Amino acid sequence: MTGTIKYAFVLTQLLFLLFLCGCSTNDDKGSSPGVGDISVLLNKAADQPATEAKTRQIHFIDSAIAGKQLTVSDRLKVYEFKAGIYTNQLGDHKKATIVTDSMIDLVEANGTERYKAEYALAHYNKGDILFNQKKYNEAYSHYYQARLVGKTSLDSCTLGEYSFRLALILYRQSRFIEAAEQFRTALNESGTCKLDFIRYFRLQQVLNNIGLSFYKAGEPDSALQYYQRALDYIAEKRVVFNDHERQYLNDIANAVIYGNMADIYRVKGDTARAKQLLRQSIHINTRKGHDAQDAQFSQVKLAELLFQEGYVDSTSTLLQQLRRGLDTMRNLRAEMDWNRLAWKYHEKRNDPSAAYPYLMRFTQLRDTLERESELIKSADLSQQIRILENQYEIQALQKDNELKNVYLWLVILTAIAGIAIIFFVFRNLKRSRKNVTLLQSLNAQVNEQKMQLQHALASVEDKSRQQERIMRAVAHDLRGPVATISMLCDLILNEKDETARAEMVNFIRTSCNNSLALIAEILEAADQSKRKEMEKEPTNMNVLVRNAIDLLQIKASEKSQTIDLRLPGSDLYLNVNPEKIQRVISNLVTNAIKFSPKKATIRVKLESENKLTRLIVEDDGIGIPDDIKPRVFDMFTEAKRKGTSGELPYGLGLSICKQIVEAHNGSIYFDSVRNEGTRFFVELPQGGV
Repeated sequence: MTGTIKYAFVLTQLLFLLFLCGCSTNDDKGSSPGVGDISVLLNKAADQPATEAKTRQIHFIDSAIAGKQLTVSDRLKVYEFKAGIYTNQLGDHKKATIVTDSMIDLVEANGTERYKAEYALAHYNKGDILFNQKKYNEAYSHYYQARLVGKTSLDSCTLGEYSFRLALILYRQSRFIEAAEQFRTALNESGTCKLDFIRYFRLQQVLNNIGLSFYKAGEPDSALQYYQRALDYIAEKRVVFNDHERQYLNDIANAVIYGNMADIYRVKGDTARAKQLLRQSIHINTRKGHDAQDAQFSQVKLAELLFQEGYVDSTSTLLQQLRRGLDTMRNLRAEMDWNRLAWKYHEKRNDPSAAYPYLMRFTQLRDTLERESELIKSADLSQQIRILENQYEIQALQKDNELKNVYLWLVILTAIAGIAIIFFVFRNLKRSRKNVTLLQSLNAQVNEQKMQLQHALASVEDKSRQQERIMRAVAHDLRGPVATISMLCDLILNEKDETARAEMVNFIRTSCNNSLALIAEILEAADQSKRKEMEKEPTNMNVLVRNAIDLLQIKASEKSQTIDLRLPGSDLYLNVNPEKIQRVISNLVTNAIKFSPKKATIRVKLESENKLTRLIVEDDGIGIPDDIKPRVFDMFTEAKRKGTSGELPYGLGLSICKQIVEAHNGSIYFDSVRNEGTRFFVELPQGGV
């Protein structure tokens, strides 16, 4: 077994540790409260530096989630992370089995249909653990269970994972042509999946493994073709997946393929090209954090080429370098090849006493690996798959029979119940016919009385609601003018200057007139039949707006607010109803005062543009929520809120504004952002003055 196949067999879990945030589940879209993004935590755990405590990554994630309430999705990710650590880094199959079983139990408790992908992944992981423990028949059972998930859900990606593992097993059984075909099946099934980095990396790996299978089957030209396809594919996707971590994995993949291609050129007799490729592979994978085991395989191959060409000293140097690597990272096959070369090296130097221990160690390791290989080959994969398929079919037939029995009993019970119902119906039919006519008559009378009562009640309730709304609207819009009049009266009593007192009296008269107009307007709004053509006259809008704002300055001062008024440099005349337009201005500015905090500034601007006169009332208040925006102009709308100082709403002001503006052939609209403020726009056409 080569380094490439070793690397392939654990790739899924290794990539999961590096790019866990790419996974998706069918649970909550957000993360658990208090945890944050679980994928970020797992990536941080995976990046923990290597220390003497090999469980550092496990301790990190356990501490991060301690006492937190995790979603099912997040718990599944944590289990998968731990399974990968225990299997690939610690070699602790017992703990890996515990967390993988917990993952399977969690999915089954929360619905396998809801977590299909996670369920299949858990069974694949369980199968990999059992396979590493040489429990091949049990491993096949879990692989087959994962395949059923993909088959029933028509998930070609899950099926591709099954075909990939089946191909790896066939390869280990030296059934290389069958392995190549199964890898091709995995390539076709995975090719329909969404192309993320994990899927791309798997596809280039499958291409490489097809080439390796052909090489082992004695077809070097076909092997070289697939190796080149894998390199071209990596080069094509490198520009897509170009961050630092992914480039590191791309380099490892290239190095593995270089080492495999070197075997082809060695067979073809091009040793120069073979050595060049091996040196490239070694240069990449001897870097810190790269695939040191694959580098060991390439070093063994290069040492053997050098030895065969008679470069004894170079062979010795390379063997010493390889020895240092093997002392820090266990690799039985590379260890076996190293002892074989060390034996040959000392034999070449005519030193049999030094060569003998290496020969013995080589023989021992070779026998160990051959026993493992024979154990895998002795497992009848085809027979095991047939057994599993037969068991599945038997279980399916049993379930089908059970379901048919249930249906049969339901039919029998339904028939019995039907017969009983028919009997009682016919028995009571004669009794009921005598009473049908009387019941129909009584029912008609009751229904008629009920309808009359409902109409009467609805009419009373509607009138009551309408009167209540009118009363609230009157109280709402008269409160401001009356309060203003009261304050002005207090000022008049204390004012000595006759001119100022006269000006205040005029303000009082204007406010009273506006209040009377408001009352008429509310009554007019409540009774649509009484509306009549609006009387208009040429009006100086500068003066109209300024007077309206002057009346509201006192109201704004109650909340320590400022009204910033900006008027055109020259007088602007429009043909309008001044009392009603002043009502619009008053309502909009009053709302701005109501929904702005204390000491805020209300900005009022009058401008002329493109034959339109535009009034803008802007505040920095609490804004209008999105859910009530469509209803703010409705009469007696429910879309109402208290002001920033608890001012009560009544839901009529903006409706009246809209009626007045549209009666002037104008338009009123607004834009608002919650907690950032609101701008109301009133646009009136010019002309006709």
